[in-house]
Amino acid sequence: MICAAMTAVLIGAILVLAQPLASAGWAQEPPHIGGNAVVSGTGGDGLVVRDSPGLGQEARTTLADGARVQVVEGPVAVDGHQWFRVTTAAGSGWASARYLAVAAERVALTAASAVQGAARPLQMRVVGYNTPTSRSPRTATGTTPRFGTVAVDPRVIPLGSRLLIEGFEGVVFVAEDTGGAVSGNLIDVWFDDPTTASGFGTQSRTVTVLGQ
Repeated sequence: MICAAMTAVLIGAILVLAQPLASAGWAQEPPHIGGNAVVSGTGGDGLVVRDSPGLGQEARTTLADGARVQVVEGPVAVDGHQWFRVTTAAGSGWASARYLAVAAERVALTAASAVQGAARPLQMRVVGYNTPTSRSPRTATGTTPRFGTVAVDPRVIPLGSRLLIEGFEGVVFVAEDTGGAVSGNLIDVWFDDPTTASGFGTQSRTVTVLGQ
């Protein structure tokens, strides 16, 4: 009887300890702030993006599975979900992490690229930037800027180079733009959300140039 009672207590304790993990709202690896994520696992219902964290908050839009978003803030725990503020083509809002999968953008350096010396770390000043969509922004290479676009001094980093930036794990950036104020060891990182861009300010980061 004593053994049975102890077993029941232990099982109960395990269930209590496991409960936060089950209710944490993570369907997979949690999104990274500043990184990209893809809507998944909604069963065809779509992911509702809301004004504020919480299931009862007003819906702004619904994103279909496969839709791509940029993660700019969070997490905030409400109603048993972890919520992140994301930006989409329709604007920004809060979405449950349960239906956000980290976008597969990590680059594995091959032995060949290592031999060629493609990976080149630099200590640089990184600045956030954004241009209103009403001005139909275009990069120096003719592309539409998006999160993942960086402006560089071509004398330091050639246009077309792929970059890894400290603090943005899992994201591969591309040198697609230039700018009058972008000179020497300074790069601009495009943020889809102007508030995030201005809030990022100027930071010192290690930038690894992978090559083109």
